[in-house]
Parts: sequence; C-alpha cells; structure tokens
Amino acid sequence: IMDLKSGTSLVTNFEQGLLEGRAGLTPIQQWFFENAGNNSNLYNHFNQGVLLSIDKNVSFENLSSAVQQIIFHHDALRFIYQNENGQWSQKYGPQSEPLITVNLQSVEKDSLGNSIREHSDKYQKSLNIEKGEIAKFVLYKTPENETHNRILIIVHHLAVDGVSWRILLDDLELLLSSQLKNEKVSLGSKSSSYRQWFE
Repeated sequence: IMDLKSGTSLVTNFEQGLLEGRAGLTPIQQWFFENAGNNSNLYNHFNQGVLLSIDKNVSFENLSSAVQQIIFHHDALRFIYQNENGQWSQKYGPQSEPLITVNLQSVEKDSLGNSIREHSDKYQKSLNIEKGEIAKFVLYKTPENETHNRILIIVHHLAVDGVSWRILLDDLELLLSSQLKNEKVSLGSKSSSYRQWFE
C-alpha cells in the first residue's frame, strides 16, 4: 500500500496464512449495523448472489477444493460478527466446509427453473452472520438432459461488493480451468488483508 503524498510504502508485509483475531469495522459496515437495528432478517439477508452454469466434468471434489482455496485466500469470507451490548465487531472465523450439493437430477425439465429458484431463496435466507455463515456455495446437480450443472454463490454484502465479485469469480475460474487441464495452480500470495486495508 502506497502513501500517495510521499510515495513511500505503508505496508511491506501482507498477512498470510489462515488469519485470526479481530478486524475493525469500516464506516459503511458501521452504517449497516446502525440502520439494521434489531432486524435479524435484514442483517442476515442483506446479501448478493450469482447463479452460474458449470461444466459437468467438474467433480464435486474439484469444486470443493477450489471453494476451499477461495475461502482460505479471501479471509473476509470467514468473518463472524458479534453484538456485545449493542456494539458490533468482526473477527476471522475458522476454515469451513461451505459447498452444499442439491440433487435435482430427477426434476422434470419444465420444473427445473422453479426448483432452482426455490432452493436459492432458501439458501439466501439461511446466512447467519453471528455463526460465521456469510458465504455459501451451492452446487445444483441437474438432470441428464441438461448440459451444465449450476452453482449458486451467495455472500453477505458486509464482505462483498461489485469489485470483489470480479476477483472471486476470476479466481474460481482459474482454479477450475486448471483442474480440468490437470495443472496445479496457486492464487499466489495474499495482498493486503481486510484488517490491513482497514488500518
């Protein structure tokens, strides 16, 4: 991170590994909690999601491995939020197993869209920021006559925005395309953590 006035480096060592401990709330996160009040439906359901087609050649094991690498590399996807006497804080949680599989292989073609929508609504409402469930990845296994499976990715807006989506999806595509080619790939060293960026 560079100081724009002096041109000197403010941070030379970026946090690596599985981060632990607290990270400060940014002004927009503080605003969110101030405006959400005691409405647990609002603060758990304030999320963004994308539904993508995914090659059926991508196995559950490969997709699960890619998702694990994404969550390890992007630590904000592991945030847990705590409310202590009306004061919210965030800390890094443990590595989790967020890939969920929904078997829709026996669903009729005409009902597939509705079935995916119903399951997606359920998972969007299932995030729980106090349990550290701020990101969910759902693999929909589609019927044989479908050329692709689907993957739903839901992330709470406390941890994702429009710019973040591009990075997450690019990283996921890189990992999956490398696996299909039997190539090993790394996402490289982490850049500044959310905690360092906040500071």
